[in-house]
Formats: sequence, C-alpha cells, structure tokens
Amino acid sequence: MSRVSKTLDKEFNEQCATEWVKEASKPLEPWEQCPDVWKTKAAFFQWMRGQMRRAWSRHPVKVSYMHNHRERVPLGKKTKKNPTGLVWGCRCEHCNNLFKQTECEVDHIEAAGSFKGWEDFEAWMVKLMHINWNSIRVVCKECHRIISYAERMKITFEEAKLEKEVIAFTKHGVAAQGMMLQTRGIDTTNITNAKQRRAAYKKHLQEQLNDNK
Repeated sequence: MSRVSKTLDKEFNEQCATEWVKEASKPLEPWEQCPDVWKTKAAFFQWMRGQMRRAWSRHPVKVSYMHNHRERVPLGKKTKKNPTGLVWGCRCEHCNNLFKQTECEVDHIEAAGSFKGWEDFEAWMVKLMHINWNSIRVVCKECHRIISYAERMKITFEEAKLEKEVIAFTKHGVAAQGMMLQTRGIDTTNITNAKQRRAAYKKHLQEQLNDNK
C-alpha cells in the first residue's frame, strides 16, 4: 500500500470515528428513552400537539374574541324561566348562519400547518399562538370541520364539503344507501357494490355543485 493510500485510509478512519462519537453522544429522543410511554416518534408528537392545543383552547385572545363576538339568539328551549328561548350564540363568519355558542369554534384564518417533528415546532407554535383579532374568526363546527379537511387535503371548501358528504354516505348500510340513491332519482338497477354506490352518489353531488355555479 502506498504512503498516499495509507494517509487516506487514516483520514477516513478518523472521520468515521468522529462521526460515531457524535452519534453516540446525541441525547436519546423521548420515544427512545421511554418506549413504554411513546412507542413511536409519531405517538410522541401526537401527544405534543394535543398538549399545545389544550393551551390554545385557553388562549386569552381566543377567549376574548369569542366573548366579544357572541350575541343572544333565539335558539334555546323556551321555558318559564326563559320564555324567549334566548341563549348565547354566534354568527358563523363562513356560512353567516346563527348557532348556539356551544356549536361554534375559533379558527385560524391561516392554518398553523403541520407539526410532525422538532424542525416544525417553532413555525407551528408561532402560527398557533401568535394571534390577534385579525388572524382568527368564529365558525360553526360543521364549517370548521370542512375547512380543516380542505386545508389537509389541499382542496377547495366546496370539494371538501362534497367529500365529507360522500364519506358520510358510505357509513350507511346497503339498504339505506340504495334508498338515498333512489330518492335522488338515481337508477340503481346496475349498481351492485359499494364502490359503484359511492361513485353514483359522488357523481350526483358533483352535478349539483356544477349546476349551482
């Protein structure tokens, strides 16, 4: 072996040793230190997101916004003590309908995004917690559910609403699905399985959506 080769081999071995020492000295991740608590990295960050969202649920700006955007609405049960049926409610800033306050939530106008690893943490936390009255809105739970799905799937609100309706349709039994198709004027003679029923229902909703544009 030549002197040059020996020198290169030595440098390579030293580099490998240095990298090994670096890796060995790295602190273990929480799911590695406590595998009985968090079996995977995903499980740990799911727990982290839950803890941060619990803090978000009590955010003073969020609570203040909801408090200042509520109004008395006639959506409650009429009783002797409350003959008008007035309860605290909110107007959804997306669909513009009135709902009981318990049926509404505060939503980020710009989504906080994903938080699946340490590299996402700072940006996610800033978007989640660094808010003011111009960056949030009150929406009904149904609109919030569809908005979140649209953001996650990167589709429009209308497309997300359609997909949610299709998903709800597939959760019904075979007989109920057939009845739902028939009441919408869909011929079910040649529709014989779940995939075809789903496709027929989705096509019908899509046609309705296109007609309303």
